[in-house]
Amino acid sequence: AWAGPGAAVAALGPAAATGLGLRLRRLQAVQLAASVGLTAAAVAAIGALGFVGLVAPHIARRLLGHGAFPSMAGSGLVGGLLLLAADSLGRIAVAPLQLPAGLVLAALGAPFLLILLARRG
Repeated sequence: AWAGPGAAVAALGPAAATGLGLRLRRLQAVQLAASVGLTAAAVAAIGALGFVGLVAPHIARRLLGHGAFPSMAGSGLVGGLLLLAADSLGRIAVAPLQLPAGLVLAALGAPFLLILLARRG
């Protein structure tokens, strides 16, 4: 939460952010370290689930708008909800068996990404 206002200022562009007194390199280093640390912790805890990181920011941006802080917080919330939904669906879909959450996420995330690419293409 403490990097949110700095990220909003950085979204104005490097010249404007520096002009407003933001230490842009420091903010980028902190954001990079935080994202690497959180990603490493998540992968260590649950394994690699690639589509969460690809799909969640796009869904959050569509739901919450284009602000820097809502996008970051929303991405985390949407990613968690996607993972919960994929795991629940994987456990329920073929009742005695269990589908991996990564497989369910890939099956749900791939069409979403293709739709996004088709709209921007």
